Amino acid sequence: MGQEERLREAVLFFADRGYRRLLQGLADKYRSLGRLGGSVRINGLTDVEREAIGLLLSKDLTGRKSVTVTYAQFSKAIEDSKFQGIDVLAMLQQVLDKPLIPKREERARFYSAWDNMMDELHAGCLKHGNEAGARWIRHLAERGAGTRHLVRWFESDPERLRQALDVVLRAIAELPMDAYERLPIYAARVTRDPHTFDREREEGKLLMQALVFLKQEKDAEYQPELPLHAEEATELLYEYRILRDDILNFVTCSGIVAVRGENCVTWWEQAARDRAVLHIPLRELVLADRFVVYDDLNRLEGAVSRKVYIVENSGVFSDLLDRAQRMGRSVPLICTGGQLHIAAWHLLDKLAEEGYEFYYSGDFDPEGLLMAQRLRRRYPNHLKLWRFNIADYERCLSDVSLTDSRYKQLQSIEDPQLLPVKERMLQQRKVGYQEQLIDDLINDIQAYG
Repeated sequence: MGQEERLREAVLFFADRGYRRLLQGLADKYRSLGRLGGSVRINGLTDVEREAIGLLLSKDLTGRKSVTVTYAQFSKAIEDSKFQGIDVLAMLQQVLDKPLIPKREERARFYSAWDNMMDELHAGCLKHGNEAGARWIRHLAERGAGTRHLVRWFESDPERLRQALDVVLRAIAELPMDAYERLPIYAARVTRDPHTFDREREEGKLLMQALVFLKQEKDAEYQPELPLHAEEATELLYEYRILRDDILNFVTCSGIVAVRGENCVTWWEQAARDRAVLHIPLRELVLADRFVVYDDLNRLEGAVSRKVYIVENSGVFSDLLDRAQRMGRSVPLICTGGQLHIAAWHLLDKLAEEGYEFYYSGDFDPEGLLMAQRLRRRYPNHLKLWRFNIADYERCLSDVSLTDSRYKQLQSIEDPQLLPVKERMLQQRKVGYQEQLIDDLINDIQAYG
């Protein structure tokens, strides 16, 4: 009997289901070791397995619940049978109906394919002048931070990953340069599908990952957790002139006027003149070239006040306006509503460019202090803390205790100007509300001018 015929008969023989787990175990060992060897333990033996493996090894396995078979035992059984001299690896592959590749070799092939794909994408970026895309792809090629899930994706569906990366690289190359662009319009321009970069789509997730990388190149302290929260994603897109929502994202303000070209926007000016409150969507904000306070429009040169007041609470905002109106004053006032959205950041950025000073007053709770800290970091040369000292905290102390989670949240306050009140709050474990400071706030506005 020739060797090929012996191999065919061995395949037929070991195809018996009594050998299936034994052969699979030997195959797994081969993949792990890179050679045929080791041992296989089979637990929960069936009657069929006891008979088959016992016959092969010339052992009585009656009543046995498990058995350990070494490759040496298996090989000797082969050599002592009519299958002597067969290619055991070939037999295993044919019985199991799959090629057996050592894991080390398999990983080498995998990463060779990964590297080839990344090299092709990198070369394509350089060819078309997409330097930002080339840097991101190089980061992925080197399996930098945040790329583990892409490696897993490549394992399961390399072609789909390649398609998604192609799309996102085109998106990076065609980021808006001058004017702001709404996300669905941008997506349709790049891919002909307005939903391509929706948050739940893979391309949308990849685009956010790419933009995070590009921002980190400019700001090493920017280390967000992925996936980004909705507001974080909106803010990041805005930085690259992409508007995720320009209608429901708005800021509440009074006493501020938009300017386009050399002229103020009429309806903004009229609202300021009437001391009315505006809820301005991002859509309208991005149409303006600059923003000024209403007093500046009237005094034009050498305006006395260069201050803009920011309060956290809408009730405080409204009451301050009421009192200012009774005094016949227009006050440049912005309400954060507990959280600054992109619309508010845009307005403040533009006012900072004009050289205005910001005075921020908020609640004495973790959220209020964190917002104060965030504003101080973004506008270190423009923002002044307004009524944020220990005496102010003691005056507006409430009976509301800090929960354990909010107590821990307070620990993240690091700003030197906020540390004294932070420490007192940690001692008191109570929050304070700015409503108790309204008289002081309006007096400050009168005094500051």
